[in-house]
Amino acid sequence: MKIESFVLEGSSPLEHLAVESALVESALIETWNRDAGLLLLYTNEACLVIGRNQNPWKEVNPRSRLPVYRRDSGGGAVYHDRGNLNWSLVVPRETHDRDGELALIAGALRKIGYPVEPGERGGLYCDASSANPGCKVSGTARRFGKQRVLHHGTLLVSSDLRALRSSLGGIETQDDRSLSSVPARAANISSIGLAVGLEALALSLSLALCESPPARFSPEGETRDRIRREAARLGALDWIYGATPGFSFRLPGKGGPFLFSVEQGFLSFPEGSYENHFARFRGIPFSFSTYFDMKKLAEQVLGSRRASPHRESPLEPTVGFQISKEV
Repeated sequence: MKIESFVLEGSSPLEHLAVESALVESALIETWNRDAGLLLLYTNEACLVIGRNQNPWKEVNPRSRLPVYRRDSGGGAVYHDRGNLNWSLVVPRETHDRDGELALIAGALRKIGYPVEPGERGGLYCDASSANPGCKVSGTARRFGKQRVLHHGTLLVSSDLRALRSSLGGIETQDDRSLSSVPARAANISSIGLAVGLEALALSLSLALCESPPARFSPEGETRDRIRREAARLGALDWIYGATPGFSFRLPGKGGPFLFSVEQGFLSFPEGSYENHFARFRGIPFSFSTYFDMKKLAEQVLGSRRASPHRESPLEPTVGFQISKEV
């Protein structure tokens, strides 16, 4: 399959997510051969991107101050910074082959000096001959459109791995219908090959896969308008937080534990002996700040003596958000 490559300019995660979604669902770069595969290469500013069916409060560390986005594809939560080279393949649905496409990316990386191999469940890993055998260098996810498939990944080149580790992992939940991330040891490919800049690596990947340098992505007309609409949708808090699958959490306390539910980003709980204590929280948008306010109330007013069910208490919990009831 012929593959045409493009570089996305800028470092806006929202803009880049919108480009991917627009190309899967609509049309289409005016110069793009519709029967060809499409390779997008880009870099984002520091952020966290969760999968379509994930829970941000379970995936994101409350201490993190990074912006959070929800993508259209599945898979787990990923950390982005300017040390990531993100790649996206957009291919016709009838020719999509996950393993074959991963093999293409892995083969291109090996060709330019990075010993990596595809994993059984997707993703790319340092192979046994490398300095970091078994370490993950690229997570992957997919989205199926009517005619095309998006298959994309985050390639760790020179990312801040300490920031990656510290930004993930949120509160404990119960009856959670979301998809949980699967932790893995991570490594930068710069640790198993030459340390090169992201622009040079993007050029090398394009030459290895497409036998030509990447073109500059310059959408026009319908494509540009569709990207704007997708950016508005993907940037809405109703999508980022309100699209969270339902879940519950418990707070210990005298007469507890107390069970609370979150549906479409809003708090709810059954009527009971503790209803009056938490009445002001009913029906409000859930947030880390709300969670820790409720935890404090359970401890101070209701006499909790047990450790609270969160993985790490933040010094300053992140602020709440406002979403509409019509989600």
